[in-house]
Amino acid sequence: MPLGEILLRRELITSDNLRSALQAQHQTPNKRLGEILIEQGLITLEDLEASIQEQHWRRNGFWFLND
Repeated sequence: MPLGEILLRRELITSDNLRSALQAQHQTPNKRLGEILIEQGLITLEDLEASIQEQHWRRNGFWFLND
């Protein structure tokens, strides 16, 4: 599951926030989405770390909650 979708599901950002951050990422491809969202003040480092951890667990088949 993409990081943006996890952040949306956790209600940490809105779809407009995600769209804006993805546009910014397109203009600065050396920056990651989470880095941009932190710089924009939309999420905290802790939010990012928890979401990346969820992404890792989902990717490796350990996420068992059906949400």
